[in-house]
Amino acid sequence: MNVGIQDIETRQNNLKIPWTHIGVPLTEKKAIIILNYDAKLGIKKPVKIKYNDKNQVDITVPKFDVIGVELDEKNPYQLYDDSGNVLSASTKNVDTGQLVSQALSSSKQEHYLKTYKNMIQDSAKDYYTTLFKSTGQETSVKVNFE
Repeated sequence: MNVGIQDIETRQNNLKIPWTHIGVPLTEKKAIIILNYDAKLGIKKPVKIKYNDKNQVDITVPKFDVIGVELDEKNPYQLYDDSGNVLSASTKNVDTGQLVSQALSSSKQEHYLKTYKNMIQDSAKDYYTTLFKSTGQETSVKVNFE
């Protein structure tokens, strides 16, 4: 299943007091990007097919995975805002490239697997039911998921 995803990512940097992790007030710089990409969700392992009798088939579909992600060719991301506070002139700018790569991390993709789980399962049921019923026989298809 291909899913078009538009996501908003934000990040901010500020100056730190040397040798501490304490931020200096009014030195924040922030970046907000709108990320556009396609995710391909599906299975990487083969399904298990068990014929119970001539007209009954049990199919076990393995765990769904993120097969891949691809940034939109025309508009991969848009910098929506990159502003800073009054004293932010010496604060390092937010690395938007790093922000994009972190947005495409595997933990983020797992979130989309959970979000679209029901749609992927419905798609798999429809696919395998249609596939086995297209043989012309009165076949009962039961689809199970790991």
